Amino acid sequence: MAEKLGIDLVWFGVLLAVNMQTSFMHPPFGFALFYLRSVAPPVVKSSQIYWGALPFVAIQLVAVALIIAFPQIVGSGRDDRAPGTGSPAEFALPVPEGSSLLDSQDYGDLFVKPLGEKRE
Repeated sequence: MAEKLGIDLVWFGVLLAVNMQTSFMHPPFGFALFYLRSVAPPVVKSSQIYWGALPFVAIQLVAVALIIAFPQIVGSGRDDRAPGTGSPAEFALPVPEGSSLLDSQDYGDLFVKPLGEKRE
């Protein structure tokens, strides 16, 4: 639906993630606050935890406002080329000298045997 409305899906995903993170820090369903309540000593009141979370909720709300006001901050490092048009990514794994990457003796159970083959 967002794509059909012309909304950038990466921006929308980041906005949703930051908004969800904000929801974990404020009542009534602040799961991070419930966790803090469970690990805090009995002398710390729940109201103190809630008041202590307010500056962090404010920071999160500022982040949400910045993402809405300046959507370019979300995709500033993104490559807008279509997938497959750029150069392929290259990955290099260190291989001990004198062995091959697929030598199971060097890598133990890292590789899964095909179906039907029995393990030794």
